[in-house]
Amino acid sequence: MDGGRFISHAIFLSKITTTMKTFKHYRLVGLILLLLATNPSFRDFKDYLGDSNIISPPNRTSNEFVFSMYDDYTGEYIGILGNFFLISSYSYSSNIKNKDSLSTKDKEDTISAIRLSIHEFAAKIKAKYPAYKNIGDSLLAEKIISKYPQYKKLLK
Repeated sequence: MDGGRFISHAIFLSKITTTMKTFKHYRLVGLILLLLATNPSFRDFKDYLGDSNIISPPNRTSNEFVFSMYDDYTGEYIGILGNFFLISSYSYSSNIKNKDSLSTKDKEDTISAIRLSIHEFAAKIKAKYPAYKNIGDSLLAEKIISKYPQYKKLLK
């Protein structure tokens, strides 16, 4: 093998290596752009939840531009690539600061304090949806719970 041929192979291999490195950068930039473009909005999250947020409105806890974190009364969600994934679920004491430091008895007392009577539950629904003001509290609570069974755990 002569020296000229060896040098041409070396140049060829260096061009391929450079091209592959550049291609990796393009893939990385493309992935980041895809994540940026498909980061779901707060409105998307509200649409995803539908009408199930009668008691406690959802909120966006952080926007990291390539993904976002959301929560509502059922748990915490991550929004990425135009989808939402439940990453942790919690119950009534989720809005309490430092809930992990509470004793078991304190947690039980807090949960029972957060639970609503049928009349309180119906009053919250009627406040949000005035069209239901003429429906009896028990009937309204029964209809809402039959449609959204997750609210049953909010009642005393």
